[in-house]
Amino acid sequence: MIELFDAVSTPPGGSAQPLDTDALPSDEERARSATLVHFAIRTEDPAALFQRAVAAGARALMEPAQVQAKGATGNMTLEVGFVYGLNGEVIEFIKRPTPKA
Repeated sequence: MIELFDAVSTPPGGSAQPLDTDALPSDEERARSATLVHFAIRTEDPAALFQRAVAAGARALMEPAQVQAKGATGNMTLEVGFVYGLNGEVIEFIKRPTPKA
């Protein structure tokens, strides 16, 4: 799954805030330049992808953690982590439960 938000969309949960705001564009600056704001990558191991991204130069936004979410089939536990990419975009690594047949 790839989930994309354009510069005028609000990601789920509202505007994300970085751990360190130095040299990151604001939401308004990204909206004016029409840059990508957020995308999600579905993975079985969010922590591993988070660490690889940080090692490659991404900036940590939220360490991978389990969160509760309400889905179409009820409540579920997700594992998510977030980094800022090299252009300031938010990259989400997400593990979702596999639907039962």
